[in-house]
Formats: sequence, C-alpha cells, structure tokens
Amino acid sequence: MLQNIFETLNTKGITRIYAYSRKSRDVEGEGLQKHHDIIVDFCSNLSIPLEKIYEEVESSETLTRPTLSDVREQVKNGDIRALVVYRLDRLTRKTTDLERLLQEFKFYNLVLIEAHRGKIVDYNDTLSTKLESVMSDLYQEQSKLVLNAGKKKAVSIYGNHLGEAPLGYTYNPKTKKLEANEQAFLIRLIFNMYVEGKSTTAIAVDLNKRGYRTRKGVLFNSRSIHIILNNEKYIGTQIYGKREWYKDINGKEMSKEAPKEDWIIYENAHEPIIDNEQFLQVKKLLKDKLLVPVGARKRKFSLSNVLKCGKCGRNMVFHHVNGKEYLKPCVNLDFLTGQKCGNGAIPIKDIEEYLKSQIWSVARPAILHMKRKRADGHKYRSEVDLKKEDLLKQQRDINLQLDNILDLMIQRGVDQRLLDREQSLKSKLRQIESQVNNMLAEDEDDDGSYPEIAAFLKDTEDLSALPWKFKCMTSEEKNVLFKRYIKHVTYLKNPLTLDITWTAEVQQGLRELVYRKEEVRRKKEAMQK
Repeated sequence: MLQNIFETLNTKGITRIYAYSRKSRDVEGEGLQKHHDIIVDFCSNLSIPLEKIYEEVESSETLTRPTLSDVREQVKNGDIRALVVYRLDRLTRKTTDLERLLQEFKFYNLVLIEAHRGKIVDYNDTLSTKLESVMSDLYQEQSKLVLNAGKKKAVSIYGNHLGEAPLGYTYNPKTKKLEANEQAFLIRLIFNMYVEGKSTTAIAVDLNKRGYRTRKGVLFNSRSIHIILNNEKYIGTQIYGKREWYKDINGKEMSKEAPKEDWIIYENAHEPIIDNEQFLQVKKLLKDKLLVPVGARKRKFSLSNVLKCGKCGRNMVFHHVNGKEYLKPCVNLDFLTGQKCGNGAIPIKDIEEYLKSQIWSVARPAILHMKRKRADGHKYRSEVDLKKEDLLKQQRDINLQLDNILDLMIQRGVDQRLLDREQSLKSKLRQIESQVNNMLAEDEDDDGSYPEIAAFLKDTEDLSALPWKFKCMTSEEKNVLFKRYIKHVTYLKNPLTLDITWTAEVQQGLRELVYRKEEVRRKKEAMQK
C-alpha cells in the first residue's frame, strides 16, 4: 500500500505532503496529540517530508471551520497537492458535506491519503461510499437479529438469565445463572407481609421506614412491590419474550404483551427464593383484590391530565357519582413517611369557569395576533425551529461520542464492541443529518406558515363562540378544548392557586403579542420626541 502511495506521489512530482487533524473536543493524552503521533509515524514511512499538520478542535457540523477553510484555500491555490487525514470523518461526518468536499478536492487534483486504511482515496468511488453506509445499517440490523436468536436459544436450552438481576439475586457471569444474595430475605419478607394482609402501599412504606431501598437505590412504592410479587424469577423460572418491542418514528420504545404461546418458559433455571405454593397464594390474592378489570375505571373528565397537584406534582384524580363529576382530594402518598399529600378539593365547575375566562382573556388575543401576522405574511418561530436546534445539539453530542470511540481504538486497538457502537452512532447521525437537511430544504421556500401552526389556528376558528358554546359541551369536548390551549394547570387549595402553563403555540402568540406592544410603545415615544 505504502509503495503505491509513494509511486503516485513521485509520478505527480509531489515532494511535500501536508496533514489535517480535527477533534470535537481535545482531552490531554487522548486528543490531537495521539492523532499527531499516528500521522507523523505514517508519513515517516513514505520517505517524503511532512511539511505541516493543520490541527483544530471544532465540531464537524459545518465545513466553514477556520483551519479547514485555510486548507481548502491552499488546495485551491495549488500550495497543497497531497493531504493526509487519519480518517475521512476527520474532515466531516456528514455524508452530504463529505461528498461535496471530495468533489472539490477532485476538481483541484488533490491527492488525499487516508492513514487509517493506508491508501489514496478514490474520488470516483463515491457509490461504494454510499453503499458502505447502507451496508453498515444492514449489518447493524442483522446483528440485532443474530443477538435476539442467541438470547432465545440461551433461555430455551440452558435457562440462562438475560438482563439485570432482580432484587435478592446476583448474576453469575460464569454460569450465566442467578444466585440468591444477602437481600433475598427482603423478598421473603415482602411475600410474607402480603400474605398476612398488608397492602402493597403499606409494605412499601414499612420497608422505606426501615431504611431498605430498591435495587436501584430508590424508595419502594406500591408498583415496585407489585412487580416483585408477580416476578416468576423468585420461584426459579425464567421467561423470555413476554413483551413485544418496537420504536416509533421519534425513536421512542413502545411495547405490548406478546401472545402467551410465544413465550419461552424454563422452569428450575436457578435457585428459588419463594416456594411455588406461596407464590400461587399471592397470585390469587392479587387477582381477588382486582375488583374490576384493568381499564374499566378509565373515564375522561374535563380536567383529566390537565390539573396537577401543587404539592406533589402528580395528576389530580376525579370520580363520577350519580351523573356528577367531582374532584377528589389528592391521595398521593409519601412512601417514606406514609403521609398522604392532603391537597383538598373544590368544585370542578369553579375551575372550569376560571380556565374558560383565561382562554378568552389571555389566549384569545394572542391567537388573534398570530392570525393577523400569518395573514400579513410575517414569519415567526415555531416548534419546528426548536426541534431543529435540538437535532443540531444531538449532532454535536454524537460527534463527541465518536471522537471518544476513536481515541479508544487508537489507545486499545480495534474492538468489535467499539466498531458496533461506532456503526450505531454513525447510523443515528445520518438519520439526524437527513432530518436537518429536510428542514433546511423546507426553509428555503418557507413563508413562516408552519403546517402545525396552521392546523392549530384552524382549530381555533370557533373560539369567538366560546362563552355560549361552553355550556353545551360534554366533559370529553371540554377536555379537548382545554388541552388545545393549556399544557397543564397547577392546583393548590390553600391558598387557592391555579397556575396555567399554556401550550407552545399559545406561548408563541403571547411572546409575539408582547413584542408587538413594545414595538408600538417605542414608536409612540419616538413620535412624541
């Protein structure tokens, strides 16, 4: 490889070479100095003088970085005819930017050398570069399939444990089994207390008062106790595939219960802490205390998921009796002391009337101002702009992680886990770049009328009829109305407090309305002078 590089440089009459190195963040002992040493060592084997190494600590978000701009200018002027980089992602990690930069270097006949591969970059091989990106994504998906198949086999044949060990157990990496530890007595205590008649809430409070904590070091609550009481691992059974998982378009993990016939069940996989008889007894008690099916209590009230307690921050609870809706006092529990929150209740109607008046007097003027501004063709910021800023921040964070992985490879050598992590991050980076590029393309023809804001304004067309229409609305219709304008309301009975947090669209209108009033005031003051 080096001989081919040397012959190419000699053929082109190149007697001096230059190098470029970039880091998103320089860390002493692990940053630019290591890249510097690798490049110097590589160039020393070419027997051609290394004239200069251009180094900078900058993000790869843009090509207008000071040092890279200087290198590009010298390439354009013919001062730099051969350039060494450790890897191409030192120039940029954005696929679109890299393609543009390679086309530029090709135009000015630059010999670009990648020290990591020990060869000259083939500018005509842009198709293979794109294919490499696609193949890395396919490799990652295939690796997941192989990994999941291995997990299924490990459970179905050997009863191996997967994931983190639950409270009371320690995972033995040699046997791949669970082994009871010194906290196993806590599990027995929890089961015994429940059989004796204590509720999951009372058990959680009791354990917290004694100073015990969950596996993660946090307070027990009724849910964590309920999970322990339902965990088959405590009778020595391993079950894999209880839930099916997938990611939505925003990358959020979602799950649902898988069909029972698809579960992989392995009994006597490890030492049990609870005997089968007691486990079945607890299971029956749990079922008997479930008075109504899950979801049967669900009902949408006018303030459902809108009203939050001003003391503990949780959603307030409502109930329905004889055709009337009531706000219940907050019964959320402090699982450390066993004390209830105690935030009292007032008539729902009083809260509804207050929120209606605030929507009319505060939100309505802001919305009308947004409509006028939209009609006049003026631009304004929206959630799209905020999302774009968030994506750019994610880009910076991923670039920093990739730099850290590169440092580890340089320090420890190539490791498959590091390669897999690198491919995963690069795949995510390409997805973010695609989203950002789409947003930038949309911005070129954007007139400020963002689709989500346009849809929001369209939904507010009947706002002028609110005072008369509100009386005839059902609870579900009121709930939709409130959520359209209000993100949540913080409620406190003593002293009576109702703090409204408006939705992003209303907040946008309020900001622009304030700005408009300030602008009018400044103009009046200027005219008076």
